[in-house]
Amino acid sequence: LTGIGAPPDIDVAASLDFGGVAVGSQSAMDLTIANVGPATLTVSSVAITGAQFSAPPVVEFTIEPFGEFPYTITFAPAQVGDFDGIVTIISDDPDERRVQVALTRQGLIPDIDVTPTNLAFGGLLVGTTDMLEVTILNDGEAPLHIQTTTIIGNGFTIPEYMDIMLAPG
Repeated sequence: LTGIGAPPDIDVAASLDFGGVAVGSQSAMDLTIANVGPATLTVSSVAITGAQFSAPPVVEFTIEPFGEFPYTITFAPAQVGDFDGIVTIISDDPDERRVQVALTRQGLIPDIDVTPTNLAFGGLLVGTTDMLEVTILNDGEAPLHIQTTTIIGNGFTIPEYMDIMLAPG
């Protein structure tokens, strides 16, 4: 009696959506390459295309039956906008030798909004003080990092607010 064993069977997500990330920062996500078949899967190459996406180079590797391999992809936008990429995986899966995974991501920036833009203290007697407030909002889509505050002019002071992170909205 002779027979043919069941083959390996690659399984990956059809796409990965990284969501939005702030320009100048980076985010990593694992693409799980799975073998859902009863035979060992050999992956001969993994290639990534698309601006702002990167991943480590891959040499040929195997995935045991019903095993998985995490492949880490990093997105680091240098500018605002939508970005697309493709991961191409070549394996010995007999019916899916070449599979592709779509990558999407959006580069985001913060947008500072300070109100009011001018403060009028009016007349003050020498030796007295008055305090006026400003509101700082982040109207952008990425976190706003305020590292230092400065005031220009004699006789004015401002509290020291260092390393404030304002969420969007």
